[in-house]
Amino acid sequence: MVETGQKEPSKAFVVKLADTLGVRPSSIMPFVLADEDGSAKLSGVEKALMSAGEKLQTHLIQVKAKRLKRYAKEAVSKH
Repeated sequence: MVETGQKEPSKAFVVKLADTLGVRPSSIMPFVLADEDGSAKLSGVEKALMSAGEKLQTHLIQVKAKRLKRYAKEAVSKH
């Protein structure tokens, strides 16, 4: 439900996911705006930083996903 946008992740979920992936919770959700219209109040520099943060976040998630997949394959092949 979180992946499809039907539900917002709880803080506990983010902390558990970050622990599982071996990252800090802030690397999963680095920017949280207080209101949905908050991005309209951001300067150009802030918008650029948020965009860079989102790209980095996506990259880190992809790297961790590849590692988890590799570990899973290794675990299966050992059995």
